[in-house]
Amino acid sequence: MRLLCLDVGNSRIKAAVFDDGQYESGISFSQSDDLRIIQITFQQWIANKNIKHIGLANVGIKESERLSFLTDFAECVLWEITPQSRLPFKNLYKTPHTLGMDRLCGVAGAFQKYPNTALLVIDAGTAITYDFINQYGEYLGGAISPGLALKFKALNQYTTKLPLVSFHEDFPFIGQTTEESIRTGVQSSSIAELEGMITRFQANAKFPLKILLTGGDASFFSQYLTIPHEIDNNLVLKGIDFLVRFNAFQ
Repeated sequence: MRLLCLDVGNSRIKAAVFDDGQYESGISFSQSDDLRIIQITFQQWIANKNIKHIGLANVGIKESERLSFLTDFAECVLWEITPQSRLPFKNLYKTPHTLGMDRLCGVAGAFQKYPNTALLVIDAGTAITYDFINQYGEYLGGAISPGLALKFKALNQYTTKLPLVSFHEDFPFIGQTTEESIRTGVQSSSIAELEGMITRFQANAKFPLKILLTGGDASFFSQYLTIPHEIDNNLVLKGIDFLVRFNAFQ
């Protein structure tokens, strides 16, 4: 089964082609990219790669409207991951209808990779999400906090004089200008947040906890985390593929 998987997030559209569960190729678009370019790309993939199935996980409502043309590809079956989709693990989230499908797919990708293991999935994107599934295959929930870009924007928008500062790989330990101080404060505090949250989850897990890091800022955080972890930038897309195949053939 060849599958085009789409992860429609708050800031980006990530896509990948899977062949019988094996990642083949991927691409990423910004929300601001021209819809026609995105459409042509997907049309070429569908034609050239002999794709008959499309898997979709959507958390960007506006993007859902922009991607409505996917339903026009009559030769493809569209599989959208929803709260009603069947899962290979128990979802114990109290409000499953409010759970972001990207979070659910990230957990699914981790569960497929490491079944019967206590897992913490951290998706460092527009928001930083923490999702925990125990060794018994029970998804319990997690936490959500602002990502780096949101913190930078908040300091600018909710103060009178603080400038809008952007992320930079290099930042000083002590900021000696206002711009440096903002960058150091946002990035250093976010690193400390991840370290602290992992420690708290580990303390409550009662079993060894495997940490999987994904998302646009994963590589940045990985440089500074002192706790053992694994990066998988395609974890959500792998989860989409896994859940589509689970719902199609189980």
